[in-house]
Amino acid sequence: MRTDYIHELACSLKKKYKTSNPFVLAEKLNIYVKFKYLEDLKGFYTVSQRNRFICIDNGLDETMAKIVACHELGHDQLHRNMTQFFTKSDIYNMTNIAEYEANLFTAEILIEDNKVIQILKSGYDFFTCAKILYVDRNLLSIKLHGMNNRGYKVNIPVEYKGDFLK
Repeated sequence: MRTDYIHELACSLKKKYKTSNPFVLAEKLNIYVKFKYLEDLKGFYTVSQRNRFICIDNGLDETMAKIVACHELGHDQLHRNMTQFFTKSDIYNMTNIAEYEANLFTAEILIEDNKVIQILKSGYDFFTCAKILYVDRNLLSIKLHGMNNRGYKVNIPVEYKGDFLK
């Protein structure tokens, strides 16, 4: 797994563009973001005539749209030559390595290591940490797995559920 590489890539993008907002990052990277009704899809990434696009279902709330945008940005950065469409139920399928890597990229962009450590050291439990960070506990679980792979020793009390964004 490319845990270290994904972490470094996310940190590099945030540092270079001084933001963790996936919409701003997409703009800076010359990726067009479009919102439209997608029925069974939350979003997808594609390249057409050398133009890169992220398309997001316009029925998503702001938080979910941000997560999906970041996930698709992860595909741009990690899997640019792979164009696939995923339904709402399988976009976060953890049996697919590309999907896991895009989710890890999302967690690395949206959740700062130092904030997680600070909250956990303050005595808050995992679930409260997720609430304080305003992230789904499954996304936090992915972040903690990534942190552990990079040498941190944090407890992960729940296992990731691949259908958390259904």
